[in-house]
Amino acid sequence: MLIQPVTVEEIPLWCDLARRTFFETFAPTNSETNMRVYMDTYFTLKHLEQELRDPKRSIFMAWIDDKPVGYLNMYDGPVEKCVKSERPIEVGRIYVDKDQQGKGVSHVLMDKASEIAREKNKNGLWLGVWEKNMRAQAFYVKRGFQKVGTHIFEMGLDPQTDYIFELQLKD
Repeated sequence: MLIQPVTVEEIPLWCDLARRTFFETFAPTNSETNMRVYMDTYFTLKHLEQELRDPKRSIFMAWIDDKPVGYLNMYDGPVEKCVKSERPIEVGRIYVDKDQQGKGVSHVLMDKASEIAREKNKNGLWLGVWEKNMRAQAFYVKRGFQKVGTHIFEMGLDPQTDYIFELQLKD
């Protein structure tokens, strides 16, 4: 497995991966309208190019046999008030192709997130995870994250509750 920063040329591949993995994860439990609104806002070539060019973001794709199988999108921006780390960074998105789940890709991507955090002199990772996404919650708990709060996530036209999870990194 290879973990590399996403390049401008790879935005179409990243866009396809982002749309596919998000759809696989949330379509069974959300309306078609809300899925379409969200994906057509945040998973377009134009929007992803803006994210890639944002200096506050660190974006990587995981590759197996020249095929993108997962990605990590970190954001060094505003922090939820419930996060306790003095210098945290957000794991904005971490998604893995359905056929690669359970094969260690997410662990490698989370290791990369910790590495990036340390390179940026951060002492914590935080993220939001949907209250109904039990698989993701179990993964984060296994990785040492703790639930520290909640916030509202706008899924299309539907305000949903996300749990805020945090992992304090050792200096």
